[in-house]
Amino acid sequence: MKVAILLPLRDPGSRGFVKYIESIIPCWLKQHLIEYVSILCPEGTFANLKGLGVDIVYVRRQDYQDGFREMTQKVRAGNYDIALNTIARSVKVIGIPLVTIIQNVEPIQRSIYPMPIQWRLRLWALRREHAVACRQSTRIIALSNHVKTETCHRFNISPDLVDVVYFGFNQYESTASKKPGIGVPEGGFLFSAGSIVPYRGYEDVIRAIARFREMHGRTLHVVIAGNSVRSALVYERSLKKLAQDLQVSDCITWIGVLQREEMTWCYQNATLFVQSSRAEAFSNIALEAMGNRCLTVSCDHPPMPELFHNSALYYTTGNCESLCAAIQTMLSMSDKEREDLRSRIKYRAAIFTWERTAVQTCEVLNHAIADYTIPLTQGR
Repeated sequence: MKVAILLPLRDPGSRGFVKYIESIIPCWLKQHLIEYVSILCPEGTFANLKGLGVDIVYVRRQDYQDGFREMTQKVRAGNYDIALNTIARSVKVIGIPLVTIIQNVEPIQRSIYPMPIQWRLRLWALRREHAVACRQSTRIIALSNHVKTETCHRFNISPDLVDVVYFGFNQYESTASKKPGIGVPEGGFLFSAGSIVPYRGYEDVIRAIARFREMHGRTLHVVIAGNSVRSALVYERSLKKLAQDLQVSDCITWIGVLQREEMTWCYQNATLFVQSSRAEAFSNIALEAMGNRCLTVSCDHPPMPELFHNSALYYTTGNCESLCAAIQTMLSMSDKEREDLRSRIKYRAAIFTWERTAVQTCEVLNHAIADYTIPLTQGR
């Protein structure tokens, strides 16, 4: 099988699915699942992918302005058996089957959180791109059952044409750690992570620690790792104002972007991890927390229960009282109860391997080749 992996990026600086690609391609080649792989992406990006031993085919950085016309032409000229579109944008592949991965569920699902008008317009544009990309595809890969359900409902696509393939976790990531340079205590802190955008739900954490202090007379320190996003600065300012109004600003460290080893240190040294996000297709951060056996309190918004199962405590999304109660339950556990929970975390994390992801993705590609004569519109 000769596979073209497409990275139709607008922003050449975005890493997108690089970790996914870096992990599954070696599995494909080692297990002889795929005969030949090319990666098509904007010129000057992802130089580190050259170390994978596959061909990198560059297109102009401005190709997105032309509807990825150059990428389309190079796919046609490459005599590939199939194309794997890792980002749900329209690339008009003709003559071979196309499989599209849905990596962003936020434009698809119903929003249950406030957001500025610019963010809402961005989601509207992304939803249109997702719709076109899905309807051009032979098959679709969803990163969770939640994504599959929302995709089928939003775009009226037959569930038979959507396959669920989870991501994996590299165990070596839990073997090297480094304490961040500033702002993080040695222990006794709550940890949360992810870019500071409206769906992240950090307001739950801020309100919960204020409520916890009010109820229990105890101050909890929170470390939040994540980059600021220009289009979401209004949200970031609202979080800091909320913390100031609730008089917990001094309890929160906004530490910014951390390196992988620094993230590992935080997972391994935090009292617990709080996952409050309302729009995750899968959540690599949740998987990293599990992979490092970090005790976790998670919101009950899908797909979190699908990922954590019984390896986390849950709170009602958006309810600071519920989060406060879950944190207190976690902090009140005996040593034995915590070890039992860590055992469940370790067992659950072991399910998510890149080898499994590679094999299942290959199965989807083979299925798409077999189904290529059947148009995606059938069954709608």
